[in-house]
Amino acid sequence: MKIILSPTKTMTNKAFDIQVSDPIFSKQADKIRKILKTYSKDDLKKLYKASDKIIDKTYDYYQDAEASC
Repeated sequence: MKIILSPTKTMTNKAFDIQVSDPIFSKQADKIRKILKTYSKDDLKKLYKASDKIIDKTYDYYQDAEASC
C-alpha cells in the first residue's frame, strides 16, 4: 500500500453538514501523525517542499493534533 501526503495551499477547518463515519485507516493515520509530530519545521519543509508560511501552519497543525482525530 502506498500513502500519498500532499500539502495544500489553503487549509480550512470548515464544518460541513454531512454524516460522518469512522475512518477505515485510523490506526495507520495515527501512526503517521505521531511520526510527523516529531519532525522539525526543516524536516517538514524538505518533505513537503513548501514555503515557510505553509510549513509554519503545517507544523502547528501536527503539534496541536490529537492522536484520536
